[in-house]
Amino acid sequence: MVEVVDGYLLGTFMLIFTLGMYELFVSDIDEAHGSETSSKIFMIVI
Repeated sequence: MVEVVDGYLLGTFMLIFTLGMYELFVSDIDEAHGSETSSKIFMIVI
């Protein structure tokens, strides 16, 4: 049971980290800038 939760948390962290690195170095994520209800995680202001 602990291994399943650990895998889920690691996968969630990796997804958030990769989306942040993609937006920071490659391109803006248009869905984050076009929606008012978007998550604050995607709203990286440089």
